[in-house]
Amino acid sequence: MQANAAVLERTPKITLEDLKVPKDIPRGNQRTPYTLKVGDKVQEQWLVKSIDHISDFDITAYKLEHITTDAQYIHLDCSDIDNVSAILFRTPPDDNTGKTHILEHLGTCGSKNYPIRDPFMQMLKRSLNTYMNAWTGSDFTMYPFSSQNAQDFRNLQSVYLDMAFFPLLNENDFRQEGHRLDINEETQEAMFKGVVYNEMKGAMSDPNATFMQSIKENLYKKSQYKYNSGGEPAFITDLKYNELLEFHDKYYHPSNCTFMSYGDLDFTEHLKFI
Repeated sequence: MQANAAVLERTPKITLEDLKVPKDIPRGNQRTPYTLKVGDKVQEQWLVKSIDHISDFDITAYKLEHITTDAQYIHLDCSDIDNVSAILFRTPPDDNTGKTHILEHLGTCGSKNYPIRDPFMQMLKRSLNTYMNAWTGSDFTMYPFSSQNAQDFRNLQSVYLDMAFFPLLNENDFRQEGHRLDINEETQEAMFKGVVYNEMKGAMSDPNATFMQSIKENLYKKSQYKYNSGGEPAFITDLKYNELLEFHDKYYHPSNCTFMSYGDLDFTEHLKFI
């Protein structure tokens, strides 16, 4: 079973031509300056909402909004050749099953254009990246990466966009990353296992983590922040596969997304690729 089968079916296949970046583009202090103004449209669908110069860091911040979906885009233009990109979704937890955390893991287990077991880890070993990761926060999920090489940046951008919006979300991967029943080889007894399940068992065995979670539960009783977004081991095993799919359908959408980029590469080309 796969999530969003109809959407996956009609998603265009990314070609090598789509990924190609021109050679010898001006970089750093020699980069081509922007002539954008507030109210301008970029790639027909992105409206420039604000432009602010941050003199302390010699950065110009551009904020744009997608006309159709209201997706947000923030670019920090500077001469730094170490370019950063991130995809952020608002993902407020509604229980302690850790669905936001498990979904973050599951997104890296293959996607529409990269249907291999673990494209994230494969790129980690093969690309020229200076940083690759995925984060689960108390009310957001973010997929950030960085690279100094323009072609490598585009390759990573392709992998990240695909795994964020078109992950395969296979049930077997859910059983590996989330939870499953397994047999203890020594005692022959049934026991729960799972990457996130085991990770959170370790995390919540720390007295400091348990103390802080107890404080949140009591301070924020009427808000989403009372929940452990990483997942409480005692509740992770309650999560059902279809609930994870429903959560992805609800929150992993451009209307609930903020894109971010930083560096000397032309962000209008990033928008074109998106």
